[in-house]
Amino acid sequence: QHPHNTHDTNDTQHRDIRGHRDNHRLQQRHQIITTPYRNEGRSLDGIRRIALFPSDKTASGDDRTSYSQATDITRTTRTARSTAAIASASAIGSISERITMKTYALGDPAHVNVGEQQRRHLRAQASTHATVYEEQAGLLKVASKQSRNNNMHDQYAHQHHLQHHLQQLHQQQEHEQRRQRELQQTFHAEILASRTVTYGVIHRQTAKAAFDQGCAYLRNEAFEEAHRSFYSAYRIWSTMEGRTTLSAAKALDAMAETNLRADRPDKAEKQIETAVSIRVRELGPWHVDTVESFNKYAGVALRQGNHALAARRYEQVLAVRMAIFTQCHPSVAVTAQTLANVYKEQDEIHKSQTFFNLAADVYTKMGMPSQHPTILGLIKDRDRLQEI
Repeated sequence: QHPHNTHDTNDTQHRDIRGHRDNHRLQQRHQIITTPYRNEGRSLDGIRRIALFPSDKTASGDDRTSYSQATDITRTTRTARSTAAIASASAIGSISERITMKTYALGDPAHVNVGEQQRRHLRAQASTHATVYEEQAGLLKVASKQSRNNNMHDQYAHQHHLQHHLQQLHQQQEHEQRRQRELQQTFHAEILASRTVTYGVIHRQTAKAAFDQGCAYLRNEAFEEAHRSFYSAYRIWSTMEGRTTLSAAKALDAMAETNLRADRPDKAEKQIETAVSIRVRELGPWHVDTVESFNKYAGVALRQGNHALAARRYEQVLAVRMAIFTQCHPSVAVTAQTLANVYKEQDEIHKSQTFFNLAADVYTKMGMPSQHPTILGLIKDRDRLQEI
């Protein structure tokens, strides 16, 4: 062949290949479209003519309708097959129903069986996935529960360790405080012995040393020894200055406090009454020492069970302390809280609530922390009032 004709030969080969491919596509299209109608005995000339030449205007209306129906069925079949192939377990029911409905539309029982098999296969896959998911969820719950239990166990162990450590610190602190009090007792006993030798038994310095020794015993809750030391001081001051002096009132007040703390209110009553009368006469009713003695006087009535008398005395103490310290002093709050408890014992709920609120307001103005033991005690007493 001449070299100049190579290009023409290649073009001819390409045209032959394209023609063969287009012809093959037309044959497939004709076969797919006309297959559903082969068994119905219908004429396929018009449908074939539309399939091969869509722009042919000589085809009848029925042929074009048949062609449209065949095209829809073909498209539906392809859609159903592709949808069934990519269906997930979450859409088993709807996909299977679509497959079944469209295969019934084709009228081929073989397609129906294929749809059922696909639906069973998808259901089996979904069941398998659900089983695996449930197993994984169960394992996850067990692991989470074990982790939560381990965390709680660690927290409880840590909390128990902290509580044990705090208890040890508290015990060590109490032991150290007890040791310090014992050392103070020994120290004041030595001072008293030294002053007795230096100044003699009847002397102001000896009386002061005896009084300090009684305070040391009282801090250590050695009530008998404390009362004995206070009485020694009172005897010395009474001998040197008289029984109606402020020094004697100081010793009487200390002895009354010792008897009150030892739960002997009857013995404390006469002592504190004498101390109050002396201090009112010498210092006046608005003095701090006077109101302290009167507060113990109210405590005697409370320990004796006379709540009405105790309430009247505590109201006087509260009025004097509010006049001296205003409403931002801890002694005002303590007196208000004590008075609230007294009225609670008398079932006077309204008055009790009023004084509880007063105590809480004073503590709030003082800026006391909410976790302070005094605040917690106040809240506890007020909660008991609400239960009545």
